[in-house]
Amino acid sequence: MASGPCGHIFRRAFTCFHNSDSKQKGSECFSEFANLTDCFAKYPKLYGSKDKSADGQQTTSATSAIADALNSQQ
Repeated sequence: MASGPCGHIFRRAFTCFHNSDSKQKGSECFSEFANLTDCFAKYPKLYGSKDKSADGQQTTSATSAIADALNSQQ
């Protein structure tokens, strides 16, 4: 995640979340994560998509994976 075309945006969003002191951890990082989601959307083959794949299974989006990882750190 930290490398690739969205790596710098990922690092910025992750750092914001990691350093967050707000009661609702990461709440001040919305714009950084919105930028990250926009970047992921530009590269669906690389980062996944919410579209259904050919076999009907929903692919895992990179944004969901990041949210899960960040929530597990709380």
